[in-house]
Amino acid sequence: MRTRLLLATGIGIVCVPALLAHIRIYPTESTFGAREKYTMRVPNEKQVATIRVEGEFPPELNVYDFEFKPGWKIDFKKNDKGKITGAT
Repeated sequence: MRTRLLLATGIGIVCVPALLAHIRIYPTESTFGAREKYTMRVPNEKQVATIRVEGEFPPELNVYDFEFKPGWKIDFKKNDKGKITGAT
């Protein structure tokens, strides 16, 4: 039992960092009331393909449009009023 626990812990320590990622959004600051275009970059430190990016937006942010890339599928998360609150 102890060996299995140690093995599971070791696998978790090795695999979890590969699942976690960070993104960068530009511009880093916004002007209140302005309509701005944001760029999201997903750095890839290792030669591992990024297969999914999920994001949630603050309630104060009004999202109007996304730039669609060939081969990418975007699923929108909306609230009960139809406002975009996130995307995958």
